[in-house]
Amino acid sequence: PFGQSHPPPVWAMRGVVPLGGPRTVGQHHLKLRIASEQGGPALDAIGWRMAGIELPDGPMDVAFELDRNTFRGETSVQLVLKDLRPTE
Repeated sequence: PFGQSHPPPVWAMRGVVPLGGPRTVGQHHLKLRIASEQGGPALDAIGWRMAGIELPDGPMDVAFELDRNTFRGETSVQLVLKDLRPTE
């Protein structure tokens, strides 16, 4: 369980690649779409205060929390990035 006095779970995915280039949202936030190297659905991800971070050239591992994003009346699942690194 999470909620009042309990932090949300942090999940991880290994070997994801950005689809298209990352972009900056506002002045400080990173926005990108990612997918597994092996295929599968593309997922939206946002990194609060991560706009200047350098993405790895190849696949990366990401740590994230899940969030519900509502924008222009549409609701979708979004990954809130906590950390990322090159896949080893």
